[in-house]
Amino acid sequence: MEPDDPLSRAHSVVHRLLHEHFADLMRGEPIDVAIGRRAARRLASVKRGPSGPVITVNPLLLLPGLPPEVLEATIAHELCHIVHGFGTANRTMGLQPHRGGIVDAELNRRGLKNTAQVAKDWCRSQWGTWYAAHAPDLVAARERRNEDAEAAWKTFLAQPRMRSLEDIQRLAASAAALAGCEPLGGVRWLYATPRNRCLSYRSTREDVILVHGLAAHPGVPEHVILYQLALWLHRKASRHGRDWQEVSTAILSRDRIEQAQRWMRRQWTAFMRKHLPV
Repeated sequence: MEPDDPLSRAHSVVHRLLHEHFADLMRGEPIDVAIGRRAARRLASVKRGPSGPVITVNPLLLLPGLPPEVLEATIAHELCHIVHGFGTANRTMGLQPHRGGIVDAELNRRGLKNTAQVAKDWCRSQWGTWYAAHAPDLVAARERRNEDAEAAWKTFLAQPRMRSLEDIQRLAASAAALAGCEPLGGVRWLYATPRNRCLSYRSTREDVILVHGLAAHPGVPEHVILYQLALWLHRKASRHGRDWQEVSTAILSRDRIEQAQRWMRRQWTAFMRKHLPV
């Protein structure tokens, strides 16, 4: 029987997962659990604590009525990060925590594939409803922020000399044609906030690429935008065996690719801070 206290329940799930699926971690540092803030997107995280890894859990996962697989899969996901060194004294700096699908592979290897799939399916279809029902104040605040941000972005994009969405869409179509790739599902502006630090994102729900509104600014070089589009085109083309070199160099010269990478590395953050309208 699961304990009623939310923190005790989270500890209980960690304890059970360690014994049943992650026995190797029991030989390492103690793993602690904390309850974090309610959030729409972050279900849990892991960081380094005073004596070992600390898994912070979204309290919305600890409410009655949530399918147990969701909490189990979420905590198991963070335990996989710990296996890979995150939150531990052995952390290898610079590694991406989800590179190459390593978390899914680790869950599968440890017999948690079905649990993870049940959780993924539920979150895809039900998480939005669950969040709205249990955090209506956060939903209302987010809607107000979104309305304010949309108004600010529309004013920004309407300024003279800004690229239009049609300009970006033409670049996307041209890049796909040059590379001989299947076109992107669609391209839309992202009315970005300071949290959106990338120049582009993919909306898996709608299969569209969301391009940061600052890409409209003439100060963002065109080859930087093409480089971003090439990344997404390659992601689709890689399913058919096409490599990055083949796709990217059909769209941009190697010099332009290096210039785009250098601009993103050295100038994008400062440019964003200076020009972001929200």
